[in-house]
Amino acid sequence: MNRKSWLLFLDGLINLALGVLLVIFPRNLVEFLGIPIPSTPFYASILGAILTSIGVALLIEYLKPSSMVTGL
Repeated sequence: MNRKSWLLFLDGLINLALGVLLVIFPRNLVEFLGIPIPSTPFYASILGAILTSIGVALLIEYLKPSSMVTGL
């Protein structure tokens, strides 16, 4: 496994993990990180959804055979 694919895989996993945590536990994760807590967890949930989708896209790109065209 070359360095580029290793970083792609690692970045995909980190984005996916943080995204899922923000979608499921938005208020608890914001409190843990020490960020000022908004009145509603809406923006934290939206950020979680975005990070989850980026993580899924990176993992799809990592798992795709090298013979296919790169990019989503």
